[in-house]
Amino acid sequence: VGPSSYYPCIERNIRALQSQGARIDYPSQAVPRIDTPRRMQHPAEPNVPKKETSPDPAVRQVQRYLKSLGYDTGPVDGRSGPQTRSAIAAFQRDRGLQPNGKVSGSLLNALQIAVGESKRKHEIPRPRVAEPKIVATPRSVWPKWRSVDSDLLPARPGSRLSPAEVYEAVKESVWVIVAGRTTMDFNRLRELSQGSAVVISPSSLLTNCHVVKDRPIIAIVQEKEVKEARVAAADPSTDRCILAVDEANLVPVKGVRLFLGMKIGERVYTVGAPSGLELTLGEGIISGLRPSKTGRFVQTTAPISPGSSGGGLFDNSGNLIGVTTFLLKEAQALNFAIAAEDYWR
Repeated sequence: VGPSSYYPCIERNIRALQSQGARIDYPSQAVPRIDTPRRMQHPAEPNVPKKETSPDPAVRQVQRYLKSLGYDTGPVDGRSGPQTRSAIAAFQRDRGLQPNGKVSGSLLNALQIAVGESKRKHEIPRPRVAEPKIVATPRSVWPKWRSVDSDLLPARPGSRLSPAEVYEAVKESVWVIVAGRTTMDFNRLRELSQGSAVVISPSSLLTNCHVVKDRPIIAIVQEKEVKEARVAAADPSTDRCILAVDEANLVPVKGVRLFLGMKIGERVYTVGAPSGLELTLGEGIISGLRPSKTGRFVQTTAPISPGSSGGGLFDNSGNLIGVTTFLLKEAQALNFAIAAEDYWR
């Protein structure tokens, strides 16, 4: 004998007392457990209503997305019933996903993308903003370099303008560049490159190749106006790139100065988009004229910052003398622009 004999005996006595109507109270809230190999687990009583769970916000959001896409989820109640699961599975099949009918983070992402695509599909197209049609592939081969095919714009006479007058004379000719690797990156404003460009004809602009390197989806922006652009010619070894747009209604600069006619000490101005701040004016002087094997550079004390690349360097008559391209980080006010004339060479 021992505990293994006591437990069955106690269990039989309890059942006998219960059959006679006796009430059994236990001293604690937990019902004592009788461990015996012959103990039976009784199934729950039928027809006992299950406790109703509270609505799930994630399920409700999935139902709303599916409804907006035309799928029938039944009521938008935040509960994943058979009709909702069936609608999820139908959506997953339509998108080429595994049709498991379950709510998950990946399902919500897929629904958000689908809803965004649906909204763009039904939006009334704006005439100035065209959906980029360029195939988003990594740029391994640049378009062949060819110089600007129009005549060099003659420089304006040497009338000295105030900084405000220079700005007014050139502001319509400087645009912001935004470039992305894929259309999706562009639409989501993700991993974009930003710089500037200077208009030299109604349909072409000058910029730096490093601004659009490996980013074939290109837009130029000025205030609220947006235009699709493409690289028409490129020489990455000298960082010269020419952009083109289909709508020939850009406002070109008034004139272009020749490199040999520039003088150290002349007052000059930068106009670009440093840190994305559109049409920022900076002032300085020509501090050096640097011919090299790869091209000719105008050294200036006029400020240049990230985002200024591809912007314009102008003299005090509003003539374009250079395209701002780089600065030396280890020094102060050592900024450089490609001589504008070199884009015609």
